[in-house]
Amino acid sequence: MNRVNPEILKHYFDNVAKADANFSYRGPFLEQFTEVILEVASSAGTAADIERSIQRKMSFILVESFQNILKHASLEEAENRVDNGVFSFRLMSRNFIINTINFISKEDSEHLRRMIDEVNDHNRNQTLKAFYMEHLQQNELSIKGGAGLGLIELARKSGSIILYDMEEFDGHVVFHQQITMRNDEGDDVGNYIASHKSRYEQLKRDRVFLSYSGEVSQKNLLPLLSLVENNAMAGQHNKSKARKAGHALIEVMQNISRYSKSSATGRPVVGYLNVGLDEEKIFIIAGNTIDKQEKNALNEKLDQLTQLSEQALSELHQQIMMRSIHDDEKQRSGLGLIEVLRSSSRKVDYGFYPTPTEDELFSMLITV
Repeated sequence: MNRVNPEILKHYFDNVAKADANFSYRGPFLEQFTEVILEVASSAGTAADIERSIQRKMSFILVESFQNILKHASLEEAENRVDNGVFSFRLMSRNFIINTINFISKEDSEHLRRMIDEVNDHNRNQTLKAFYMEHLQQNELSIKGGAGLGLIELARKSGSIILYDMEEFDGHVVFHQQITMRNDEGDDVGNYIASHKSRYEQLKRDRVFLSYSGEVSQKNLLPLLSLVENNAMAGQHNKSKARKAGHALIEVMQNISRYSKSSATGRPVVGYLNVGLDEEKIFIIAGNTIDKQEKNALNEKLDQLTQLSEQALSELHQQIMMRSIHDDEKQRSGLGLIEVLRSSSRKVDYGFYPTPTEDELFSMLITV
């Protein structure tokens, strides 16, 4: 098994470079995560200046998509799996795209296929509203009772066809779904099911359970922190380790804010984050684009700090803390970097990677 390294972030950066925001969560699908994911999406929509009316629809689609996973997933499959699939969204050119992968029983797969096909037929024929009212009156809420109201509402609110694919694997059915909400009447954004499947495989190979790119702010940091601390893949056997990972995440994201090129221009700070589990240790790979002129200074500072012993790093931290009390030079003192290094149980690894622009991507790996 290949060792986790900071270059992993570059592959994700290349895949999401055109998106305003991108989020992927792999692991157990728990009811408690609905609100957390909603907060991340809401923050992304606000950062992209999406109108509130559109954001309300977007929130409904996101919640309903996640709830549909909970409704349609086989209970036995859900209880026996640490990884129940992946839930992703991306905001691109003001279009909101939700892709999901989860596991369902063979029996339910045929009912679900007929439900979606029926909903899509009514959508194409512009008879969806009447179809919805018919089923609302009949109260056909069962998965075996025709088209579920949740799927009808997804199609109505999004205004788009529900894209899906099913494939049998290891005695169950892998269900792929895409819901798209376009913010204009332009061309269709396309089918991302195949590329989302590849992303899921990449997440599994890299042992990543949370991937995020977008604005770094207090508003979206808290729900990301909640996912890291409460994700069963990382924390069910060692809650203390999960809390330490949450603390490290805060330090890393604050460090991004300090050194990001965006922060110097007054624009929102954009960061890239992967969190995963490797040999029972939680790792965080985070980074941002950086001006080449800033790269040399940051690289030199990191080279110096990573050569220090744990004791020497602790003593330097104390010295700088004392100086910072008097001269308020925390921003330039390297205190944030020192705190990040001290939070890692292994030597911090980092790198700088070229991007299509003149900037470079800075990536840092810490392990808890």
